[in-house]
Amino acid sequence: MDSLVTLEALEGKLDRILDEDEQRDAEGALEEASMLVRYYGAPWPDPATAPAVARILVIRSVKRYLKNTDGYSQSRAGDETVAWEEAHPAPYLTDAEQKMAASAAGRGGIQSAPISPWGELRSRRDEYVPVVGSSEPFPFHAAEDDW
Repeated sequence: MDSLVTLEALEGKLDRILDEDEQRDAEGALEEASMLVRYYGAPWPDPATAPAVARILVIRSVKRYLKNTDGYSQSRAGDETVAWEEAHPAPYLTDAEQKMAASAAGRGGIQSAPISPWGELRSRRDEYVPVVGSSEPFPFHAAEDDW
C-alpha cells in the first residue's frame, strides 16, 4: 500500500534538506507511519482521498522520528549517559493522535443503541426475582394486564 504522504511533501514540512541516507530512512518511516494511521483510522487505499488530518498525523510521526532516530529519551554530555527506557526507535502515534485518526475515520465519540424497558425487545411473560428470607418471589416484570 502507498504511503499517505510523499517524500517531497515531508521535505516541504522539514526545516532542512535530507541527504540520501536520510531520504531512504524517511521513505521507510513514511510507510510505517501510514500503516499506523490506517490501523487506527481507516484503510484509505488511495492516498489522494485520505483526509488531511491523516496526512498531518503521518508527517508529525515521521518528523518526530527523524529528530530522534535512535529513540533516545535521555542524554548527557558529561559522563555520557544515554537511556532508552520507553523509547520509540520507530515512527509512532501518541494516544491523542490515535484518537484523531479514529475520529477522521468516523469512529469514536457518542453512539446510540435502541432500548425498550418492557416493550418489543422483551417477551411479555411474567418475571420474578428471588427475595432473601422469603419463599415468595417478587414480581420484577409482569404482563400489562397485571399492572
